[in-house]
Amino acid sequence: MSFDEEQNQILRLSDQLDEIHGRGWSRYKGDVIARKVIALIGNHLSGCSIVGPNVYVNHYATELDALIVETSCSPNPGTVAYREEAVRVLIEIKKHGFYFKKRTAGTKIIEYFDRFREIHKPFIYLTVKESRTMINATSAVLEDDSFFLCESPDRVLPGQWQRFVEHLIDVAGVR
Repeated sequence: MSFDEEQNQILRLSDQLDEIHGRGWSRYKGDVIARKVIALIGNHLSGCSIVGPNVYVNHYATELDALIVETSCSPNPGTVAYREEAVRVLIEIKKHGFYFKKRTAGTKIIEYFDRFREIHKPFIYLTVKESRTMINATSAVLEDDSFFLCESPDRVLPGQWQRFVEHLIDVAGVR
């Protein structure tokens, strides 16, 4: 399957979830999207594994949507927390980005991502749909580590999934 086909699969799933459950925020819809994204990323990895959703790095209370970890790595017994030295990349996945007010968006986004930076591992952000305002604000904070598949309401951003996957592979050091 091509990168474009994978991106379209994610966007179709997002639209289907909105048709069934409405456009508002829902942990369920976010979980479904995260699992789809994780499955698709797994098709592109060799030499490491993707785990998630709802995983942790030892000694940090921040829940993560996905981690790229060493292939032989498993979580601590009885947990979904992975040894810090086995983690290569942290991934945050959102179905519908942020709902911050424009006036405070920059500050709120910095605060949101600071908790991931505390872990001191490479961090990459992917959102399926995001407003232009929040795309700009998030890109200003995360620069090349933020990716957006669609600008709300329905402007597909071609090639973003491929850029995301290629960047993730590069950052994980598995090329």
